[in-house]
Amino acid sequence: MGRSSRRLLCIVTFAYVLGLIVLSILPSGKGVLGGWDQDISPTLQNALHVPAYALLVLLVTVTTSRTPTIGYGRILVIAVLCTAFATILESAQAYIPGRTASVTDAALNVIGVLVGAGLAIGWRGIVQRTQTSAAGESTE
Repeated sequence: MGRSSRRLLCIVTFAYVLGLIVLSILPSGKGVLGGWDQDISPTLQNALHVPAYALLVLLVTVTTSRTPTIGYGRILVIAVLCTAFATILESAQAYIPGRTASVTDAALNVIGVLVGAGLAIGWRGIVQRTQTSAAGESTE
C-alpha cells in the first residue's frame, strides 16, 4: 500500500471513529441536537450496531497493519480494544439526556466486533492463500 493510500485509510478510520463517538453521545429527544434518531426505528437502530462495529474492526485492522498478512494476536488485541471502546460509549449514554445505556446494544456491539474479527481472519486466510499460490507459480 502506498503512502498516500495509507494516509487516506488513516483519515477514513479516524473519521469513522469520530462518527461513532458523535452518534453515540448525541442526545435523543427534543432540543437543538435531539431528535436526530427519531426517524430510525428501534429495530433498525439495534441492527446497525453489528455492521458498525464489524466495520470498525476491519478498518482498524487494515489501518494498523503494515503487511497484508495480519497475525491472529493483532486481530485479538484489536477486537478487545474495539470491545472496550464500544463498552465505554454505551456506558456514557447513561449520562446523556434522552439516551440509555443498554445491555442489548452492548451485546450487539460485541457481536459486531466478533463478526469483524472473523472477517479479518478470513481476509488474512485469503491473502495467505493468494501469496502461497503466487509463490508456487513463480517457482515452477
